Amino acid sequence: MNDFTPNNFTPNEFTLTRFKIVVERAVRPVRACLHRKQRMREELLSHITAVYEDALEQTGDEETALASAIERFGDPAELTSQLQAVVPSSDAVDRLFDYLWFQPGESTVHRALRHGILSDLIVLAFMVGLGLAYLGPISEWSRPMLLYGASILGGFFLFSFAFTFLADRMRQALMSGARKSRIEAILIALVTGLLVPGLGFALWLEFSRMSTADLLVVLALGAVIPAILVHTAMLIAERQRYHQEWANLSIDG
Repeated sequence: MNDFTPNNFTPNEFTLTRFKIVVERAVRPVRACLHRKQRMREELLSHITAVYEDALEQTGDEETALASAIERFGDPAELTSQLQAVVPSSDAVDRLFDYLWFQPGESTVHRALRHGILSDLIVLAFMVGLGLAYLGPISEWSRPMLLYGASILGGFFLFSFAFTFLADRMRQALMSGARKSRIEAILIALVTGLLVPGLGFALWLEFSRMSTADLLVVLALGAVIPAILVHTAMLIAERQRYHQEWANLSIDG
């Protein structure tokens, strides 16, 4: 029996873990985007905790209150069906964005490759549309223009791949908190600042063809990109922590 005082009905860590397992049995099988499933977990966990606190206030016995809360929660499989029924069809778009941006448990290289290919597809669609509008059919495009387009695609692929890879390295460095990791984070930020000038080489082929205004834009973006990288790394770290917290719960048995 855990310590209990009449004025404290908050579940302890062991009881809260039991509730999370019960909630996860209902939520994990649901086909929904990560954000929607997070809201489901929070609402169900809040509900079962409130039931537990009410029962504990009435009985003063934690084991009885725990059993009562789990019983009143209901059959997880039945609740899964109810949760799935309220997921809108538009959630498929959100699940697609979840897949494109970040999938918990996947390798960094796999995610970086996907981001690189995705960025190239977007840039390619833009270039083809622009070319058809101003240059005519693709068969009439000059060879230098096609080679220049290929260099743009290569530059954007390398930029997206490197940014994703460095963001994950930054996440690891920030989560560690050690002095060595802080130095690594600074070095990663400096390297990230070179990504935009590197992309400039691909877009303009050589800096001698860039105007002063172009060069200033490149330098300004080079200073902003490290801040965006840190923000991205923190978002990834938060999502991974949340995923691991719930994925590590054993819902069998």
